[in-house]
Parts: sequence; C-alpha cells; structure tokens
Amino acid sequence: MVAAMQLVAYYCTQMPTQARLLVGLGLAATRKLLEKVREATQQRELASIAQKRLDSSCSLQASRVLITGSTRGIGLALAHAFARHGARVAVHGRSVAQARSTAAQLCSALGEGSRAVGLGADLSLPGSGKRLVEHCIETLKGLDIVINNAAIHSPQRKAIWATSCEEMHEVINVNLLAPFEICAAASGSMRERGVAGRIINISTGAARPQNVSDNGIATYAVSKFGLEAMSAFLAAENADITVSTLRPDTIDTDMVAPLFPLDHRLRMLPAQSVVPAVLYLATAPRAEVHGKVFEQLQLVEQLAREQRVQSAALSGFG
Repeated sequence: MVAAMQLVAYYCTQMPTQARLLVGLGLAATRKLLEKVREATQQRELASIAQKRLDSSCSLQASRVLITGSTRGIGLALAHAFARHGARVAVHGRSVAQARSTAAQLCSALGEGSRAVGLGADLSLPGSGKRLVEHCIETLKGLDIVINNAAIHSPQRKAIWATSCEEMHEVINVNLLAPFEICAAASGSMRERGVAGRIINISTGAARPQNVSDNGIATYAVSKFGLEAMSAFLAAENADITVSTLRPDTIDTDMVAPLFPLDHRLRMLPAQSVVPAVLYLATAPRAEVHGKVFEQLQLVEQLAREQRVQSAALSGFG
C-alpha cells in the first residue's frame, strides 16, 4: 500500500496544479486513515498479549456472574470469556427468548450444558433491575460478580436543547437507575450472605470531564457521569465488596455504528478487546482495583507489559 501511494505521488508531479492538489488531499486522507488503522491493529495485538496474561492466572471456577446486556457486543464477548474461565454466567437481554437462545449457543460452543442461563428484563422499567438480581440469585443459587454493561444510546447525535424529557428519562433509566437498582440489590444480598463479591460498572470515555463537547452525545454522557459517581459512593460504603469502573475505548458495536462514518469504524476496536481488562478487574487483588476508574487502553497496555516480562523470565531472558 505504501509503495502504491509513492507511485501515485510520483505521477502527480506530471499532473496540472489543480489535479495535483486534489490527489494530494486524497493521499493525505488515506495516509491518515492508514495510521489510525495501524494504531487499532497494534491495540488488538496488545489485547491479545494481555489475554494470555489473564489466561495463565485467571480462575473464576464456580463463580456466579451476572452480565447485563450480554446478548451482543461487549456483553456477549464477556459472557463467553467468563464462561470459558469456569464461571456460571447469567446472560441478560431485554428479550427472554433472545437471552435464552444466546445462553444455549454459548453452552453449545463450550460443550457444557449448564455453563450459562438466559434471563430477560427490560431495564427501562422501574424495579426491573432489582427483579433481575433476585431472579439471577434464585437461578444460580447466589451471585458473586455483577457487570453492569447494558446501556442505550440514541442512533442520532442530538444537542441537549433538542432532546426531549422522555428521551432523557429513557437513557437515565437504563444507563443509571437500572445499574443503581442492580448494585443495591446485589450488594445487599452479598452482604447478607457474607460474599466478598465484585461489582464492575462499564462507563465510557465520554464521562471524562475533559471530553465534554458539543458532539451531540450529552444524554449518554450525562448518564455515565452519574454511573461513575454512583460507583464512587458504592465503593466508599462497602468494606468487603470490591467496586470498580472501566472506561472502554470506542468499540465497534451495533449501538455506536450509526454514530460514525465507515472510515472511523475501521479504526475502532472489536468487543473482544475489552475482555482482558474486565477479567483483570474481576480477579485482581482488591487493593489494586477497589474504588478506581480504569481506562481500557492503559490497563491493557499494563497487562501486556506484565505478560512480556513474565514470558521473558520464563524463557530465561528476563
């Protein structure tokens, strides 16, 4: 590809000025896109290395895990990973039928018939989060890890002054109030049963104060600001339950696909790239993760460095 661009650049010298300008702009845009795609490829490679670090040390045998929004995207990738590492996973979706179908496919892929169960709940409805936790505890006979991943985002960018109260309520209900109900119900049950459980809340880079912008994502970002604040208070109030928050990079999922042009989506990371970071938050010593907010890319790079050091030591070059 680089050689082809150099050849095009050479022939540009034979063109009229206006044509050279147009081709030059095209080459600059292509070069920029290639650089971004190369960065995304490097991040995928780091995620793969980090995954090896977790595969060698991560044990979730017999853990009971609820992952909201796990019939697709990030949640589905996490469901597969946790089940593969020995956990019993409650797959959640808005549709009971879809959740059960996804759980059945997961069990079939792993060759184990009881590794996952499907639970349905419409998290936009008040009380649904609490009922989901109760159903999960009844089905799995307990609960050790909760991952609040389910979220919604308008398919269109919209300024806050153009957003209706109904739209804001819907996003807040799913992205903040449902996680609140889930965290409250799960932590209450864990405390009663003496379970030193874990709660992992999935946020977004849009919740960084320095990322406040006029990009038309205020509704979604506001809900995630609230989620991070709730995580902080939940961590402060729990002496035994470990609470942490992850901000994934922009991931190529069905939810965000309508918001970005194709060239931008080519630079995005797949849902699988989030897996190493969440597995780490689910298994790392409490002191390393409790009450903290982690950036996906920084955490994955850290895990990849540790894996390289470990590999070098084992091979005798450390």
